[in-house]
Amino acid sequence: MQKRLVSLLLGFLIVLTIQAQEKSLLWEISGNGLNESSYLFGTVHLIPQADFFLPEGTEELLKSSKQLVLEMDISDPGIQFKLLAGMKLDSGKSLKDFYSPKEYEFLGKKLEKQYDMNLEAVQFMKPVFVQQNMMITYLTEGEFTSYEGHFMKLAEARNIPVFGLETLEDQLAAINSMPDSLQARSLLKSVKSKKSSSKVMDELVKLYKNQDVEALFQAVLSDKSEFKGFENELLINRNKKWIPAIKSKMAEQKVFIAVGAAHLGGEQGVIALLRKEGYEVKPVNPK
Repeated sequence: MQKRLVSLLLGFLIVLTIQAQEKSLLWEISGNGLNESSYLFGTVHLIPQADFFLPEGTEELLKSSKQLVLEMDISDPGIQFKLLAGMKLDSGKSLKDFYSPKEYEFLGKKLEKQYDMNLEAVQFMKPVFVQQNMMITYLTEGEFTSYEGHFMKLAEARNIPVFGLETLEDQLAAINSMPDSLQARSLLKSVKSKKSSSKVMDELVKLYKNQDVEALFQAVLSDKSEFKGFENELLINRNKKWIPAIKSKMAEQKVFIAVGAAHLGGEQGVIALLRKEGYEVKPVNPK
């Protein structure tokens, strides 16, 4: 249950990835007074098990690190209850408030037919989480995995401590920067789309496995993306907030940093911000 709930949150950023000239997910951070290099990896938070892959040497670099740094430490036993509360619409509201009776009926029929989902059972859930539930439903038709979950298992087996750059409340605040009404239109648009969740997922996975980060980044920021206009809240402001903590951790010891790949690219991405601070950030095993 907890794995599915956390997946709903992490899956919100599933289509986000990095923008950089080199095709690489794994980056070495050195210089600027560091005693030894640390490493940065761009993830997708959910991926079908059959498509899961790691660039050569990734696990070895994590195993030799002194700390694993993630967006959020998802091992917190109380996260399930906090997330359940954060997924709900404001008190007194339901999905019916955002649609006409005809739209609501259409939405219910589509969710039932295509995703075996009862709309009445999720009517008090924020639209973005209903939309992610659709993606999870597709993924759970087979096995799926999480890069963060995989890295945490490796760290736990070697007693490597885990540090979170932000809290669940921080991530929910970023998501909630998108008004519920906009989330609702995006949900309706998604079920009306000729492209099923499976086709969307397949396209994204193909780009990710090819490490074609520029194409994925551009897709996220296209005029057709529901994330258009919310780059500051979802990406840039969070990137800037993370940099002091990342610098502090790297100054202490060798760390392995794994965050959603969208946070790495662009002029205000983690890679560019670290370079502005004087670090050398270069790709490891670029394609």
